[in-house]
Amino acid sequence: MENSPKCHHKFQLNDAETGVKFTDVIEINTLELGKIPKQDEQNESTATINTQDKPSTPTEAKYSKRKYDWLRFLKAEREEEFDMLAERSPVIKQAVVELKRLSQSEEAQRLYDARQKAIWDENSRMRTAKNKGHNEALIEVAINMIKRGTPLQHIVEDTGLSVAEVEKLK
Repeated sequence: MENSPKCHHKFQLNDAETGVKFTDVIEINTLELGKIPKQDEQNESTATINTQDKPSTPTEAKYSKRKYDWLRFLKAEREEEFDMLAERSPVIKQAVVELKRLSQSEEAQRLYDARQKAIWDENSRMRTAKNKGHNEALIEVAINMIKRGTPLQHIVEDTGLSVAEVEKLK
């Protein structure tokens, strides 16, 4: 966009004659990394995407800062830049972690993926064990209720077990 000093443009579908918006679902965003303004050395939180678009509300200021951080992420070249941005935003931190993972050698990626799979498998085993323990506790409660002579329907309602499951316990 040679005629614009802005580094970010958002295009939407409008009728050429009337300007009526076709939809708000589709938009095209462009970023020109070469036009990213220099960071305000005094106060990073005052950095804005476009010097012509000064934020008028705290929400706009936060949005501008967030957008500016993402532009800096896309333009970053040194690990220190990525690490500094990661400290400021948990979402950018996730992106930095993923970028570092993708930048690893094939062997390092394979080891990372194997570690992730092991973590997921362990979490799944823990959930299964927890559910099994919960079910065993329900069965124990149902057995105690049977011993006390609690009506079948009350046992089913209180434990969530089926009639057939409670009948097996008798």
